[in-house]
Parts: sequence; structure tokens; C-alpha cells
Amino acid sequence: SEAGGSGALPTVAGLPVAKKSTIYNSFFDPAMERKRAFNTSAEAVAAARILLYMRREDDVPFLRHVIARGLEEHPDSADLKILYITFLRFVFKNPVAAAEQERAVKSRLNTLPFDYQYVFYVVERKATQANATESIGFGNVTSMHLMEWDAGIARARKAHKTCVHHIKDFWRKMRKKSSHCDHVTQADLREMLEKLEKFEAAVRQAEAEYEALMVNYSSSYELIQSYAAFCDQILNNHRLADSLRSTMQEGSEGGVG
Repeated sequence: SEAGGSGALPTVAGLPVAKKSTIYNSFFDPAMERKRAFNTSAEAVAAARILLYMRREDDVPFLRHVIARGLEEHPDSADLKILYITFLRFVFKNPVAAAEQERAVKSRLNTLPFDYQYVFYVVERKATQANATESIGFGNVTSMHLMEWDAGIARARKAHKTCVHHIKDFWRKMRKKSSHCDHVTQADLREMLEKLEKFEAAVRQAEAEYEALMVNYSSSYELIQSYAAFCDQILNNHRLADSLRSTMQEGSEGGVG
């Protein structure tokens, strides 16, 4: 029998049968609103922000539940998606899950309003800065620090690689001449001297770049490792290389203590 508009469940052979969950049924179900934690995505966002502004670490598990419930009830909400990624990165400390969500949002980034695209960009930049803290060697990394570090370490590594390239060219030329000729011509000598001059210029540039970086980023393990390798491979200064590595080891022991 049909229940009509009485709100009673329909029956088959005298047994009640639950209605299928459809948009039509949800719209006319007076109890549906009571089954939802958040009538709108804005309510979920507001609840999450209020919990966050309370600054109580004990609220983090409940905060995670609020965001998850909001996304479950309003899966197309751009507000909740961006907020969820932000919280995964900086509150829940789950970069793997954050990266997965970011890929999903990026695939449809152009469909989001422009202000949400900007917020997503800011979150990405903040995440990049947070990840760079370990490489750079200190906290509170700003965009200026990041640009200075990226440019400086790139120049240092390029000059370092150029040093290796030029010294290999020099010894390759020497080996070739020594195996085929009993004497070296003036032109060959000039060419080898030019290679040595290029090598020395690259050494000076690399050394200057590394020393400039050490002024502000002397606690960076990445920088110390690169500089120590440069001292070993190019400068043949094993004492300085060992000294640099010892400071890195002391830093790690201090962090453990």
C-alpha cells in the first residue's frame, strides 16, 4: 500500500520497506535536516575555524571529524576543500594526504573562483617554505629567504660542476697529448693553460658562492654537504671538509639531545 503524504513507510506484504534515499525524498523529509550536521558548507567552515581559533590542541581530533563530516555532506564545497588541504598541511601534519588532495584540486583548479585559486596558491607557497626549512637550516622561512637560497645554491652547484668539467677537460687533453706525441706544441700549451684559467675562475666563483651562503645558512645540512664535497674534490682541502662535516655532526647530536 502507498503511504502517500502521511510520512509512514510503504509496506509490501504487510512489512515496512524503507524508501530509497533520493533528492525528492530528502526534500520532503522533515527529519532530514536533523540528520545533517551542517545544513550548509559555510556552517562546517565556521565550526572548523571556531575550533581552530580556540587554540586547544586537544580539539584537533574533533576538528578532523568536523572537516571530514563537512566534506561528506558537502563534497563540492571549494571552501571545505581548500580548508581541508590547509589543515592537512599545517594542523594535522599529513603532507602525503595533503599532496593527494592538492592533485585532485589542481586537476580542476580553473573551475574554482579566482579568490580560491589564489588561496590555493598561497597554501602551496607556505608548504614549499615549510619544506624548505629543513634544507635552509632555520625556521620562519620567508619568500625572500627561499628565493635567495634557491638562486645561491643553484649558482654554487653550477660553478662546482663547471670546475669538475674544466679539470676533466684539462687532464683529458694532457693524457691525449702524452700518449700520441713526445712533445707539446705552443698551441697545445696555450689551450691547456686556457683550460686551467677557466678552471680557476670557476673555483673562485664556486668558493665565493658557497662562502656567501654560509653567512646566512651555515646550519643547512644540504649546504654543508655540498661545500664539504667541493673542498674535497676541487680545493683538495680535506681539513676544511672534515671541519665542515664535524659541525654538521655536532648539530645533529645537539638536536637529539
